[in-house]
Amino acid sequence: SRGRDLMRIVEMNPTLPPTFARLDPTRGFIRELQSTGYRNYQALLVGVKGRFSRGQFSLAYTLSTAKATNEAENTLTSQDDRAPNDSYGYTNMDERHRLVMQGSYTLPWGIQAGAVGMVRSGRPVNITLGTDPNKNGVTNERPNLVSGAQLGTDDMTKLSNFSIPSTGVFGDLPRNAGLGPGWWELDLRLSKVFQLQKMRLEVLAEAFNVDNHVNLNSWIGNMRNANFGKSITADIARQVQLGLRVGF
Repeated sequence: SRGRDLMRIVEMNPTLPPTFARLDPTRGFIRELQSTGYRNYQALLVGVKGRFSRGQFSLAYTLSTAKATNEAENTLTSQDDRAPNDSYGYTNMDERHRLVMQGSYTLPWGIQAGAVGMVRSGRPVNITLGTDPNKNGVTNERPNLVSGAQLGTDDMTKLSNFSIPSTGVFGDLPRNAGLGPGWWELDLRLSKVFQLQKMRLEVLAEAFNVDNHVNLNSWIGNMRNANFGKSITADIARQVQLGLRVGF
């Protein structure tokens, strides 16, 4: 899948090193909404479905990569205003692997049991200096990568694997070079239907993240933050809900 002529913001009056005066010093920001962005998505999708007397199941696997110049039309993602395409990198929602499994089964006494499980790779993390050395009002400048450090590995969580670019020079680290933690969740559902004359009554119980697996959110990529490289928040813990549905 290819996307072309995508909307994005481009700075038309950039700051110029080494003084970082603007191209037109009599004016400030001149940010133009252009249809010059692009993206590329490649994927392999494999699925299996099956049915049997008392239930069904399906399994779907996706191997993919997604890259783009920008995530949304109202964001300025390039670190060098003179080269807006330097922001081309993995998208925030890029997932190398995704596996989804689901099934349902009819238990004795007409009880319906269902389950959905999903596991996926971590999503990209953008690593930034946390400062604004090019004085363009956006703190998205990136560092240099130290020789020997590997993109998309745990190397990206260690400050020692980066160096600060010289004044007037932009870092060589690509956008979204880090990789956040993977994610796993299993949801279950039990339900029983009662037919009461013209009314249909369904009693149900649902559990989300039934095994209470700790899914950490992406780690902090701002190099000035004391928690750089750490995941300090997590997604939802186990949740259980009971329900009653009436049809008439």
